[in-house]
Amino acid sequence: MGLVEINFNCWNAKNVRDGLYLYNNLSCKLEMMLMKINAIKSKQDFLTFLDNLKQDHLENIQQWENKDLQSFLAAMHNWVEDMEGFYANTQQPQPECIPWKIFADILMAGKIYE
Repeated sequence: MGLVEINFNCWNAKNVRDGLYLYNNLSCKLEMMLMKINAIKSKQDFLTFLDNLKQDHLENIQQWENKDLQSFLAAMHNWVEDMEGFYANTQQPQPECIPWKIFADILMAGKIYE
Protein backbone atom coordinates (compact mmCIF):
# COMPACT_ATOMS: atom_id res chain seq x y z
CA MET A 1 0.00 0.00 0.00
CA GLY A 2 1.41 3.40 -1.00
CA LEU A 3 1.68 6.49 1.11
CA VAL A 4 -1.12 9.01 0.98
CA GLU A 5 0.16 12.41 -0.08
CA ILE A 6 -1.30 15.21 1.99
CA ASN A 7 -0.87 18.84 1.03
CA PHE A 8 -0.14 20.46 4.38
CA ASN A 9 0.37 23.89 2.83
CA CYS A 10 -3.37 24.52 2.80
CA TRP A 11 -3.21 24.47 6.61
CA ASN A 12 -0.18 26.77 6.74
CA ALA A 13 1.94 24.00 8.25
CA LYS A 14 5.65 24.76 8.55
CA ASN A 15 6.72 21.12 8.28
CA VAL A 16 5.35 17.59 8.02
CA ARG A 17 5.16 17.15 11.81
CA ASP A 18 3.04 20.29 12.15
CA GLY A 19 0.99 19.16 9.17
CA LEU A 20 0.32 15.76 10.73
CA TYR A 21 -0.69 17.43 13.98
CA LEU A 22 -3.11 19.69 12.12
CA TYR A 23 -4.44 16.74 10.10
CA ASN A 24 -5.01 14.63 13.23
CA ASN A 25 -6.62 17.59 15.01
CA LEU A 26 -8.92 18.17 12.04
CA SER A 27 -9.82 14.46 11.95
CA CYS A 28 -10.72 14.56 15.66
CA LYS A 29 -12.83 17.68 15.14
CA LEU A 30 -14.63 16.04 12.21
CA GLU A 31 -15.33 12.92 14.27
CA MET A 32 -16.66 15.04 17.15
CA MET A 33 -18.82 17.03 14.74
CA LEU A 34 -20.32 13.83 13.31
CA MET A 35 -21.06 12.61 16.84
CA LYS A 36 -22.86 15.89 17.58
CA ILE A 37 -24.85 15.63 14.35
CA ASN A 38 -25.95 12.11 15.27
CA ALA A 39 -27.17 13.45 18.62
CA ILE A 40 -29.61 15.93 17.02
CA LYS A 41 -33.09 14.78 18.02
CA SER A 42 -35.05 17.97 18.59
CA LYS A 43 -35.64 21.46 17.28
CA GLN A 44 -33.47 22.85 20.09
CA ASP A 45 -30.66 20.43 19.21
CA PHE A 46 -30.84 21.63 15.60
CA LEU A 47 -30.81 25.30 16.68
CA THR A 48 -27.74 24.63 18.84
CA PHE A 49 -26.10 22.93 15.87
CA LEU A 50 -26.80 25.98 13.68
CA ASP A 51 -25.38 28.32 16.34
CA ASN A 52 -22.24 26.19 16.60
CA LEU A 53 -21.88 26.02 12.82
CA LYS A 54 -22.22 29.79 12.54
CA GLN A 55 -19.62 30.29 15.28
CA ASP A 56 -17.28 27.80 13.62
CA HIS A 57 -17.58 29.75 10.37
CA LEU A 58 -16.58 32.95 12.20
CA GLU A 59 -13.67 31.42 14.09
CA ASN A 60 -12.36 28.83 11.62
CA ILE A 61 -13.18 30.11 8.14
CA GLN A 62 -9.77 28.95 6.90
CA GLN A 63 -10.83 25.34 7.57
CA TRP A 64 -14.03 25.63 5.53
CA GLU A 65 -13.86 24.24 2.02
CA ASN A 66 -16.85 26.40 1.00
CA LYS A 67 -16.34 29.84 2.46
CA ASP A 68 -19.00 31.77 0.52
CA LEU A 69 -22.71 31.12 0.09
CA GLN A 70 -22.46 30.24 -3.62
CA SER A 71 -19.93 27.46 -3.07
CA PHE A 72 -21.71 26.33 0.13
CA LEU A 73 -25.00 25.85 -1.74
CA ALA A 74 -23.21 24.12 -4.62
CA ALA A 75 -21.55 21.73 -2.17
CA MET A 76 -24.92 21.02 -0.54
CA HIS A 77 -26.37 20.24 -3.97
CA ASN A 78 -23.48 17.93 -4.85
CA TRP A 79 -23.60 16.18 -1.48
CA VAL A 80 -27.34 15.51 -1.77
CA GLU A 81 -26.74 14.00 -5.21
CA ASP A 82 -24.13 11.65 -3.72
CA MET A 83 -25.53 11.18 -0.20
CA GLU A 84 -26.21 7.45 -0.61
CA GLY A 85 -22.47 6.94 -0.95
CA PHE A 86 -21.82 8.87 2.27
CA TYR A 87 -24.15 6.64 4.26
CA ALA A 88 -22.74 3.48 2.66
CA ASN A 89 -19.13 4.57 3.27
CA THR A 90 -19.81 5.49 6.90
CA GLN A 91 -21.81 2.29 7.45
CA GLN A 92 -24.93 4.17 8.46
CA PRO A 93 -28.45 3.25 7.39
CA GLN A 94 -29.90 5.16 4.46
CA PRO A 95 -32.53 7.66 5.65
CA GLU A 96 -35.97 6.55 4.54
CA CYS A 97 -38.29 9.50 5.16
CA ILE A 98 -36.46 12.70 4.32
CA PRO A 99 -38.61 15.85 4.71
CA TRP A 100 -37.30 17.58 1.57
CA LYS A 101 -39.89 20.36 1.68
CA ILE A 102 -38.80 21.33 5.20
CA PHE A 103 -35.21 21.70 4.00
CA ALA A 104 -36.43 23.90 1.15
CA ASP A 105 -38.55 25.95 3.60
CA ILE A 106 -35.55 26.45 5.91
CA LEU A 107 -33.22 27.48 3.09
CA MET A 108 -35.76 29.86 1.55
CA ALA A 109 -36.46 31.39 4.97
CA GLY A 110 -32.73 32.08 5.29
CA LYS A 111 -33.06 34.25 2.20
CA ILE A 112 -36.04 36.34 3.31
CA TYR A 113 -36.46 36.11 7.09
CA GLU A 114 -35.27 39.02 9.23
